[in-house]
Amino acid sequence: MRLYHCNKTVLSFHPNAAQFLNGYTTNTVDAPRTAFVDLHGKIVAVAHQFKKSEDEVWIVVETAFVKRLLTHLERYLGLSQTQVERLPHKVYWDIESGELILSEKPLKAEAAEEEFRRFRLERGIPLQGEDFDQEMLLNLSDEGLVSYNKGCYLGQEIIARVHYKGKPSKRLIV
Repeated sequence: MRLYHCNKTVLSFHPNAAQFLNGYTTNTVDAPRTAFVDLHGKIVAVAHQFKKSEDEVWIVVETAFVKRLLTHLERYLGLSQTQVERLPHKVYWDIESGELILSEKPLKAEAAEEEFRRFRLERGIPLQGEDFDQEMLLNLSDEGLVSYNKGCYLGQEIIARVHYKGKPSKRLIV
């Protein structure tokens, strides 16, 4: 196991997390990755997600975009009983297995920045803030972020229209 410490924050959505997130994320809560987009299909934040139960889902986002995400969700959280809590967990990539690891205790991170960059590029893992930011979600050419079967969510009409009638203009390559 070779770890790289990420600058990511873990957010816990609870209660009724699955129902709430279904209306505001581009993927199902069972999927490993998702995105929050605005009404125009532009990225607010890209996240890894861990479904603990129907009542609790953990979302892992780049720390630099937590404030933007919470501002985006503020009005919608006010309409529901769902709350968001920052968890103290540290986030690591295991660059040997390709898994994201969440730990309450600090772990020894041995991988260097350049080693992590090579890992991400070889696996096609774009990093928000470095490879993209507030652009059209489908420009990432990452189908793992979107479910076309889950139903309505914020920005869904634009995402579906671009998917079925257009082609992404960019793609992450080594």
